[in-house]
Parts: sequence; C-alpha cells; structure tokens
Amino acid sequence: MSPALPTLLTYTLHPTPLPAGGRGALRITVANRRATPVTCDSVTFTLPVGSAPSDCATTHDAEFRAVDESRWRLRSDDSAKDSASFTATPTEPLAPGERHTFEISGIAVGEQAGTARLRITELARGDGEAPRTAVQARPVRKLTADLVLSDFTPDHAAVGHDGTVVLSWTCTPPPAADYVLYYGDNQSVEVNGDIDANGNGRWTSPPLDTTTAFLIQQSSTSGGDVVQHTLTTAVTVTNPDMEVGNLSVNGTTSLLGAVQQFDAVKDLPLTRTAPTDGFLHGYIKTTDSGSPATLQIAITAPGADAPLPSISVQSTDPAGGDKNQDGRVFTPVPAGAHIQATAACDAVYSGQLVWVPLGTGALAG
Repeated sequence: MSPALPTLLTYTLHPTPLPAGGRGALRITVANRRATPVTCDSVTFTLPVGSAPSDCATTHDAEFRAVDESRWRLRSDDSAKDSASFTATPTEPLAPGERHTFEISGIAVGEQAGTARLRITELARGDGEAPRTAVQARPVRKLTADLVLSDFTPDHAAVGHDGTVVLSWTCTPPPAADYVLYYGDNQSVEVNGDIDANGNGRWTSPPLDTTTAFLIQQSSTSGGDVVQHTLTTAVTVTNPDMEVGNLSVNGTTSLLGAVQQFDAVKDLPLTRTAPTDGFLHGYIKTTDSGSPATLQIAITAPGADAPLPSISVQSTDPAGGDKNQDGRVFTPVPAGAHIQATAACDAVYSGQLVWVPLGTGALAG
C-alpha cells in the first residue's frame, strides 16, 4: 500500500473539545504555506453522525460558513446516514501566505464523551502539477458540558537561571475531574490541591535551569471510559544549563545573547533586523470571546525581495468557557533577516513576543 499523500494546504482546527450533549462549533483555518500558488478544486470536511463516543454529531443540521469572506462556494451534504459533509470551493487559486477560516456551527453533539474524527478531503494541485486527492483526519474531543480547562499561562514567558514561574489556569474543580501537571524531564505532580472551589488553579514551579515545557492534563470518567484533555505552555530560561555529548569545537565559540521581551500592546507593531540566528516565540490572548486577538510575524530572509509566508496565530475559544485561550507562536529567524510583527484585536488584549538569539546581539531597530 502506498503512503498517504500529504495535503498541499495546511489545516488548523480551533478549539477545542465540544460539549457532550450540547451544541458546539468547530473552526478550521486553511492556509497556503507553500512558496507558490495552490489551485484548490474543493475541500470537504466530514463529521461522523451517530450516538457512539466516536461520533461527533447526532443530526445533520449544522451550519457551514466562511468566516472571513464570501469568495468561496459552499455546500452541505446530508445524504449519508452516518456522516455530514461540508464542501468549500474557492473561486481562484490561493496565493502563498493566504489563509481563510471556516466555521461549522450548531453541531448537535452526542451525549457520550469520547473522541471523534473530522475527515478533511482535499482535491488540489500545485503550480504546474497534476490534480491530486489527499485525506487527513483530526481528533475532535467531546467532554461533558460542565467540564472546563482553559487559560493555562505562566506569569513570565522567560526567566533567568534558577528563576520560578507561577502557572495559572481555569478549570472545573475536583472531584468532577483530576489534574496532573507534567514538566521538564518526565516530571509530574498531581495538582488537585492547587485548585480553589471556583476552579482557579495556581502552581509555582521549582527553580528552572533550562527552557521547560509544561503540560496540564484533565482526566474524567464518562460511561466507564476515561476522557482526557490537555493544554501546554513553555518558559524560556535566558542563561540555561547545557548538557551535551561528544561536543567538538573547531574555531571560536560564544555564549548566547540576552533575550528581548516585547509587549504586544505597547511595543507592536515593530520592525527589526536580526543580527544573528535565533528564534521568536510569544503569545496573544483576549478575554472577549467575540473578538479573537491575532499575532502576525512576517520574516524576509537576507537578500530576498519579498517576505516568507507570514506566521499568524489567533486566540481560540476554550470548551465550556467564555474567555479565549492564548494563541502561541514559535518561529526560527536567520541572521540578517528583516522582521515585522503586528498585533490586532477589536477588544482588550494582552500578549508578549520574545527574541532568543543563538549568538550575541539584540534585534536592531
């Protein structure tokens, strides 16, 4: 059997667990991250219909729309008893960096918690290529409607050596669900006792000596099955310990430069040049669920006439809550590259962008 073809376009699924037994919505962002246009004959999103834990909806009556503009032809197909399909066809090719968002709303979510699969079928062709069909599936979790886990955020995006951070989150308090926090080198701690009666969690990390990823896992039982939901975040240590094997240096070595932090509200938009190789990471969020916040970064490589496809993240709605989660971005930057970063939201928002150089030198204005 030949391996499955990858899709030409990139698909991002926002959110989200769906509320079991309630009404839910899915947002799918379609983007062309290639350097050339993509001609898309159609993209079809298919949801399994039924009452099993692996089914997403119990009826076919969901609504399908293009969020950002109307240059797509849309249609729904409810002819199959066990699935509902939603097809979008653009009226022209997608240019490099172009992105669009679709929403399937009013989904009558089955009462049994579990994990369904959203099937994405793409019929498209690249510049000068033959048409091809590619299929991928994305998991869609269904949680009982009263379970919430959102806003998992550190109080600092970067700390010095042996610095600590306070991680906070919003959730359904125990005993309705149990919570375990994983971090570092396979370390874990049960954090049920760090959550108050209103579902506000706060946990202080031990001293950090290297850049550390954190994952919080919510576990609950529904119909005898364990249903889990996770959120992740990371904290950069500016002067970390390093552990390597068989390191050989032929020539000059230098220590990493100091990180720079930019406030998304006060410092963006910004235009800078990278004096050395490095990477940018950051987040953006808003407490207004009706007005997502967007953080966008455009990088022009040295000597290039046009920027690479821009990197854009948007805050997304968590399950069962009325506050948006933060959208996060991470991207490498070559030395000499030109950087443009912008943030936008129709409501109050917050965020941060952090420059981590792999050499010495701050971003130059």
